[in-house]
Amino acid sequence: MPAPESSAPGVHRDLPDLAATEALATAVAGLARPGDVILLEGPFGAGKTAFARAFLRAASGDAALEVPSPSFTLVQSYDTRLGPVHHFDLWRLDGPAALTELGWDEACADIVLAEWPERLGALRPPQALEVRLSLLGGDARRVALTGWPGRLAAMAPPRTAMLLAAGLGTRMRPLTDATAKPLLSLGGRTLLDHALDRLAASGVQTAVVNTHWHADAVAAHLAARAEAPRTVLRHEDALLDTGGGVLAALDLLGGDPFFVVNGDSFWLDGPTQALNRLATAWHRADADAVLLVNRTCQTQGETGPGDFFLDPMGTVRRRREREIAPYVYTGIQLITPSLLAEAPQAPFSMTLAWDRAIAAGRLRAVVHDGLWFYLSTPRDLAEAEASLHAQRTGASR
Repeated sequence: MPAPESSAPGVHRDLPDLAATEALATAVAGLARPGDVILLEGPFGAGKTAFARAFLRAASGDAALEVPSPSFTLVQSYDTRLGPVHHFDLWRLDGPAALTELGWDEACADIVLAEWPERLGALRPPQALEVRLSLLGGDARRVALTGWPGRLAAMAPPRTAMLLAAGLGTRMRPLTDATAKPLLSLGGRTLLDHALDRLAASGVQTAVVNTHWHADAVAAHLAARAEAPRTVLRHEDALLDTGGGVLAALDLLGGDPFFVVNGDSFWLDGPTQALNRLATAWHRADADAVLLVNRTCQTQGETGPGDFFLDPMGTVRRRREREIAPYVYTGIQLITPSLLAEAPQAPFSMTLAWDRAIAAGRLRAVVHDGLWFYLSTPRDLAEAEASLHAQRTGASR
């Protein structure tokens, strides 16, 4: 499946299910104000009415609000916390001139949701927010939002990332005696390049890469890499661990949410990009971090008893002693700088920050819907290589 175009201005996102569509509509409602016109485009079944329904429920503060389709009445009006909102369905409109009888001009002083805006003709407002929905199969959709200069920036996926490449890779020896673990090859490409490629595909423009073990080799490899994203090196004379490394790079990462990816993480996306799913989940939840986890029973490689349990909302709890957890951390997450607000100025593991977020109810997780490989030992790497070869060639392992 091709990745959504990200070069055009606006927000471009894959929505894996109806809940993701509703979460996006809720986020748009949080940015709307009187005078806004929101144009909902897409074929039959693309989710225009579902988007409008979620928008209206969020605007009214009533999750059970009845929102019938205005296919026959053409317009339905609601009193909401944002003021009046008018929901138009223009499919049966008898030309733009009929809009006058529907009170279009007066409605545009409030908030308007308009399905089938192609029928507006010259009356199409130039400052409207355009929401273009297309089908990907099942409940999955692709959306492109354009308009609202300045406001959509609050919904854009992260443009920065931290790639952790400083570790010693001791369990991968002897392969890491002479090189850094992220420079090991899988499927004809280094693990480092695989991770950077996926970050670029999700819209990341700058990736901070920390180095320590065989730092010169990592630096030389990145200097020779011509593809996006732009990379910035942050060398660690002494290892700072996963949390300390990210904390030390906050001056380069900025104050907005950003991805953190282990340099040895290798994954294949499912129906939608894993990184975009993290961004969607973060917009849906009030959280300091969203982790990508994999089902322990479906993981390639020996992962032990697992890491986490999840409730239906994606809220995380750790595995207790003697428990077998159904989910394992993939080395991929989206975090906000606030996750590290009380972190020590010393080497520390990211698990310390997670535990604080769990205690505050501010850690969430998304279950990966593609393939992920646990790469700890040379045997894991060989198994992953054989699995990829079998997948690409159809050969039996």
